Amino acid sequence: MRESRRSLRRAESALAVVFLLAGAMAGCAGSGPHEAPSSRRGARLGLMSQRVTTNALPPGATAIGIAADAMTGGYWLLLSTGRIIAVGAPSLGSLAGQVPVGSAVTALAAGLHGGYLILTSRGRVYPFGTKGYGSDAGRLPAGVRAVGIATDPVTGGYWVLRSDGGVDGFHAPRLGSLAGKIPAGATATAIAAGPRGGYRILTAKGGAAPPDLAGRVWDVIPTSRKVVALTFDIGPVDGVPKILATLRRDHVRATFNVVGRVAREFPGTVRAIANAGQLIGDHSNNHPHFTKISDPRIREEVLVARTTIESLTGLDVWPWFRFPYGDDDAHAIAVVNSTGFVPIGWTVDSLGWMGTSGGVTVQEVVNRVLAARRPGEIVLMHGGADAAGDHSTLDADALPIVIRKLRADGYSFVTMDALRNFGAAVAPANGEVRSFGTRSYGSDGGKLAPEVTAVGLTADPATGGYWIGLSTGRISGFHAPGSGGLAGKIPAGAVVTGIAADAGGSCLVLTSNGTVYRFVPGR
Repeated sequence: MRESRRSLRRAESALAVVFLLAGAMAGCAGSGPHEAPSSRRGARLGLMSQRVTTNALPPGATAIGIAADAMTGGYWLLLSTGRIIAVGAPSLGSLAGQVPVGSAVTALAAGLHGGYLILTSRGRVYPFGTKGYGSDAGRLPAGVRAVGIATDPVTGGYWVLRSDGGVDGFHAPRLGSLAGKIPAGATATAIAAGPRGGYRILTAKGGAAPPDLAGRVWDVIPTSRKVVALTFDIGPVDGVPKILATLRRDHVRATFNVVGRVAREFPGTVRAIANAGQLIGDHSNNHPHFTKISDPRIREEVLVARTTIESLTGLDVWPWFRFPYGDDDAHAIAVVNSTGFVPIGWTVDSLGWMGTSGGVTVQEVVNRVLAARRPGEIVLMHGGADAAGDHSTLDADALPIVIRKLRADGYSFVTMDALRNFGAAVAPANGEVRSFGTRSYGSDGGKLAPEVTAVGLTADPATGGYWIGLSTGRISGFHAPGSGGLAGKIPAGAVVTGIAADAGGSCLVLTSNGTVYRFVPGR
């Protein structure tokens, strides 16, 4: 959307994606005994693909969770709309059309004796075919979300995991948590029950941004490395298909800042962005001037957009936010920070939003981006032209040239997650597993490449160990068969969203397009 002259002047003046977490958490109350990560006694050697099942999703839905039914050997899929797809398992109800306003579905767990539980971001638990024992609804601290749920195999109750690492038990013993022990730039992302009680918590990249990012708008990534962050404000959408095609072909990830009302008007577009594995940020709900609205309205604009996008994609846009029109001041920045978001600006505006009707050309877009190149450059582009009736796609048309020329000059591409400055302080948190009341066998903490994220955790019923699912599709086994998965095989336009184990010891991997890959132990 059109950026104000004030923001353009500021942009041009700027031309001149678990630390010691292992040690910090080692003393957590309730932690089970530890073994070295290499200890996998009794584990078989690997996982081999046995069957792939493609489940057709209704228009506008993304598969975000999977749970295996021990009674039938089948499984259930949870969709971003709250709908349940039952495969070889009984369909017992869903939240389709009933997800409360301001909430998003976040997790699914199988009941002890059949049935399933659906968790929403505000902590409410909905039981279907199994008993409910209460929930965290109305009890979560500001800025904290419910992100995971696991059934206690001893009591039949369940645990709810919060994004701050806290765990609440419902007819299940609370054995400890990571509350207050997760570093900035990391978040609790999944919980899995131990084979005879207790639970394990997986942490990953995400969560609150480091405090030193507050109090300002970031117009450049502070680095001496030759990296560039391509960002697209969505707004206009005509060029999005071509932008995604170019990014996919050239193996580039970018950041898309989406307006909430645009997401509601063009849900297929925002889902395509998410399914392409691109990073999504918040660009407000209605695109107002933030220096001209009240504090409650500022918070509403940020948080409604966040919930809207999450309800459509199953992904949380936290913590990146871009002010509409670049219209900000110290007070607006402070209010946005109070919602947990970090404002991002730009080093250069390509002016592609002006379109051909504004006299801009593809060559001018290319020239502006290249002229501003510097380590940490943040490039502002758009999904199309802002003027009514102008369907030109200057940024989309210029993108292949921009990528080629920047690479020729030695630059690589990053998303705004580069601002998190993960480094040595946060890397151990990504893929770290901590155990409470059950045994630990190690984790991927400190071993994952910066672009890889831990996305799921599930227990192996055959060995008592567990698997970690990674964003690359790889499965890491700890006292469980490992070295398998979808590494390098995830279909274009899909991302890994869930992992589960069935009673027979197979590992199920879910991708956003509804495809389930079943891996069985092999030698």
